[in-house]
Amino acid sequence: MWCGAARASQLITITIPDRHDEIPSKWLSYPGPPRARVLLPTGYQRKRAYPLLVFLNGAQNNYATFTDPTALDAQKILANFNAIVVFPEGGTGWYTDWWNNGAYGTPEWESYILDEVMPQILHRYKILPQRRYHALFGISMGGLGSAYLGGRLPGFFGSIGALSGFVDLQAAPEFVSLGMDAVTGVPPGSIVGPENGFYATGHNPTALVENLQYTRVFMSAGDGTPTPADGTGGGVGNAEEAGVIRPMSDAYASALRAGRIDLVYHTHHGCHCWPDFQAELRDAIAWGPFKPVVAHPGDWVNDTVATHGQLWDIGYRFTSHPTAVVRFTRMASRLQISAAGTSVTLTTSRGCVLRLATPSDVTIPSRTCGARRRRHRRHGRGRGGRRRNRGGAHDARARAKAGGGGFTGWEKQITPITAAGEPEIAVGPGGSPLLVAFNSCGIAVSHDRGNTFAVRGKNPADPGPTPGDPYHSCSDPVAAIGPHGVLYTGAGYWDQPAGAVDYYNMFISHSGDEGLSWSKPVFATGDRAAPQQLLLGRNSGHTDRLFVTVDASTGTVYASATDFPRLVRWVVVSHDGGSTFGTPHAIDSNDYPQARGEQAGDYIPAAANGIVAFAYAASAAPGRSCPCGIFETSRDDGATWTRRPAPFIANWVAADPSHAGRFAIMSGQGVTSTAANPGYVTVSTTSDYGQTWARPVLIGQPPLHPRIQPWIAYSPTGALGVGYKTLHTGLLPQPTFFADAATGKVPGDYDYWTAVSFDNGRTFSRPLRVSNTLSPPGSASGNDDFSSVALDDRYLYAGWGDQRKGPTNPARGPVAVYFARVPLTAYSTYPTRGCRVKIRLSRPHGEELVSGTIAVTGGKTRKLSQRELRTGVVLVKATAAHIVVRVTLVVRTRGADGNSTHKRVVHFTVIRTARCIAAVAVPSRGARSS
Repeated sequence: MWCGAARASQLITITIPDRHDEIPSKWLSYPGPPRARVLLPTGYQRKRAYPLLVFLNGAQNNYATFTDPTALDAQKILANFNAIVVFPEGGTGWYTDWWNNGAYGTPEWESYILDEVMPQILHRYKILPQRRYHALFGISMGGLGSAYLGGRLPGFFGSIGALSGFVDLQAAPEFVSLGMDAVTGVPPGSIVGPENGFYATGHNPTALVENLQYTRVFMSAGDGTPTPADGTGGGVGNAEEAGVIRPMSDAYASALRAGRIDLVYHTHHGCHCWPDFQAELRDAIAWGPFKPVVAHPGDWVNDTVATHGQLWDIGYRFTSHPTAVVRFTRMASRLQISAAGTSVTLTTSRGCVLRLATPSDVTIPSRTCGARRRRHRRHGRGRGGRRRNRGGAHDARARAKAGGGGFTGWEKQITPITAAGEPEIAVGPGGSPLLVAFNSCGIAVSHDRGNTFAVRGKNPADPGPTPGDPYHSCSDPVAAIGPHGVLYTGAGYWDQPAGAVDYYNMFISHSGDEGLSWSKPVFATGDRAAPQQLLLGRNSGHTDRLFVTVDASTGTVYASATDFPRLVRWVVVSHDGGSTFGTPHAIDSNDYPQARGEQAGDYIPAAANGIVAFAYAASAAPGRSCPCGIFETSRDDGATWTRRPAPFIANWVAADPSHAGRFAIMSGQGVTSTAANPGYVTVSTTSDYGQTWARPVLIGQPPLHPRIQPWIAYSPTGALGVGYKTLHTGLLPQPTFFADAATGKVPGDYDYWTAVSFDNGRTFSRPLRVSNTLSPPGSASGNDDFSSVALDDRYLYAGWGDQRKGPTNPARGPVAVYFARVPLTAYSTYPTRGCRVKIRLSRPHGEELVSGTIAVTGGKTRKLSQRELRTGVVLVKATAAHIVVRVTLVVRTRGADGNSTHKRVVHFTVIRTARCIAAVAVPSRGARSS
């Protein structure tokens, strides 16, 4: 991609005036207005739209440096890069509107880039509008610019690249506060102010990782070890890369990972010099700056100290400079703004203007305002564009309860396709992509956490009918997600001449672009593969009920199926992304045989950290009285199993991707599963691959009713969610429930409930009903076999079959897929009081901590106690998702020449997740002596 002659692309120089005098001429190395270089791709056509890459220069460089053949020589590296590349002027301004010791004023480099460069580039050149086609790269100081400005304009830039970037302004404060000013030749405090001040924090990428929640990030850094390509780039370049850039990059990468940001981080030998920058640019281009990203998220967080900006579909402008880091939190139609010390004006994408004091909690209007609204009135509509006929009281109540994204309360209806029940959900760690597969068989894909769905009535895994057999049907849909957002879906397909099932096979399709396109159907397992009909000598030969799970750490795809009448279940495995599947392996053995029969159960697997796990009911086991529960794991695709006793007979397994060895098992009532405790969903967890188990927890709100069709899943950070239907009847014996479900005569209305644990299943929240009203008694289609839940870092998502006409209308309608999205903060056990994080202060041999102070972001400075100084352990309460802790220590060192005292400043970055984990310590470079 980066080979080819320079003449293959066209390099031009343009001026981009600072129309609001952001950059006085003394900050430029040439006369006239600021300039930029633009690299136009091979065969450039003015009427064609292209992707855009904005590339920011480093300190003591300018707009022309990166295209200099003696420097980066970017024109050669990007010769065959099919995008418009812009190299704007960045001077040595650190891409910051300068603090100037609290006086603000010029230069205003970040405002120049965002308010002048970007609009003028979009005006001069035709750029593809989608966010995925906009990338922001930078080297060294430019890496600071890309990491920071990418978060200032999150709705525009889909990917950023920080190459040997200066990405942690508070990692080495005595270097940052003095070094940035010294390199630029200005008095101390000019650029970002005090190193522990709010303005420095508000420009520090490592403190602002949540601003990049929906952005792809590429990073690279060397270790200072010279390479043959470095030539004369050693010396200062090696020391700078090893002593400054690499520690900053490591700290930034740790913060990004803790924040679950989509990150690729390359480390290598080499220095802070052009040969290594060239290699890093090649790696970044090979990574791919224009891959799919979330386009319009329904919720987001953004921290800022800027006076104005654009956050997705909301523009903001403060009346005066904020006096603190201001947090914007968007949750569907709700927007919260923290205290800024000033008021703010918001402008929505629909033209509405809101003037608010801060802090504020406001609902963003969904209506059209201003000139657009007046146009509605001219077309015969009443106030606000609504028709004057208000409708009935019931519809008015429904409108009053309706929220953003089409949700009413927690829920919405995805599709009214007849027989569209039995949904299964898969979701990416950051809420996108989100896939729902359902009976009939179709799929729905969302890229904004369920606000909108693209519904396909035909599953892409459908292979089509057998030649000569006109009848073709399907059932048992599946949805799964693997690394890098690769989606998997599939179902069982059969041809049914004369009403008799004669050929049933499982096919799977995958998508590498978040559901925009899909692979051809791939046969996974089924009747056409003769060997599996002979598993353990007792397979009936007819295949049924497919389940699919993907190991997010390895990308291994596990497909599992059973037979009629559930004599044995097996698993097949793909190591090439679902393109081919291996030979089947039974999940049981002759020593641990699976209990037989339809009511014995379907068994739902889970995989994480290189291991696949099942739980099942065994009819016999060495040394045990059975039927009994078995939990098993395999590291070799099911060829061999490690089996251990389970505390009860379970059908469902969930695997925690954040903790190797941690699994949950669940029992509940289903068409092919018997509840271990009638009227309850029962859950137990293990953290050591099933060697020991936590005490089982019974989930179910009073009074006692059947809890049917449950599902269980972990979030990427270890929260454990459960969902189930409550059937409003007396308890039903399993044979009765099985017969009613098989004939489509299950009695009783039902609703849908969820619960979440934040302590690995030791306790669960109070059950939360997510459906607004009861569904009428279900038919064979409505009371389908399974429901589903999935979790990301912020929400629990649930899907189930329902027969209401609408979320608030309990009248019987066609079977539909209902979908709920519930913030994890809505559950009673969510840790809202903060997390106590233990910070350890290092004390090299021969040092004594004499005194010290500690300051937490947004809090007061206090003295360290004698106990804290003696033990070197400090407890900090993390009440926000991200805080910075500054510890100042007076240290006494004993040496041959006597005692000496010096001062040391250490910063810690504390990232809080739903499970209250994590402290990433970033020590300062060097110390100040006194």
